[in-house]
Amino acid sequence: MASLLRLGRQVKVVRDLGNWLSSTGLGTVTLKGRTDLFDPDRLKSLGADAKQVEFAAFLAPLRGDAEFLDYKKIDLMMVPHLVPDIWVMDFRDGIDGGLRFLFSGTRLDKEFGTNLMGKTLEEVFSAHSREEMLDAFRQAYLRKQGLYVSRFDYYELRGKHAVRHIRALSYPCSTDGVEIDYAIGMTTYSEADGSGVTEPAATFLAP
Repeated sequence: MASLLRLGRQVKVVRDLGNWLSSTGLGTVTLKGRTDLFDPDRLKSLGADAKQVEFAAFLAPLRGDAEFLDYKKIDLMMVPHLVPDIWVMDFRDGIDGGLRFLFSGTRLDKEFGTNLMGKTLEEVFSAHSREEMLDAFRQAYLRKQGLYVSRFDYYELRGKHAVRHIRALSYPCSTDGVEIDYAIGMTTYSEADGSGVTEPAATFLAP
């Protein structure tokens, strides 16, 4: 949690991500053909929204030449405007006990109606595509791969049926470069008109 609790010191807020990458030299990091994980065009083609593309752009140079991101080296206070939509899962004990949240942004807590920290996805997720989505996240952990999920949800809004598009983007993290001990991701919600509703879809992003 160190990367989320650095409030006792001043932190640099990244307001212009492009300039920040250039000033640090991180923007020149070569991803050695593994851009499928973070490539903005790839993410856009899958349907990721602008915040998720920005989130990926923030994370990409932090991996550098390593196989995986190191969660403990990610300082989310550099992108505070994205934090409400971000979550972190703790896999240090594997997944036999569930997909457990280490951190959840305030917008996600509001959507689920509870503070997700310490809870498992199995406990709180109740959509009609529950089993398919849970399996996708479990498979991403076992495969050590990133994951993009797109699904639609129906709900009541002022007495009428409404549709919203839910997108989740997840990246595996490893402290030792071998075992996956965390996953960091972002889930966003947006209203949809219902014309482009599709079945839930999960895409694994290979490193």
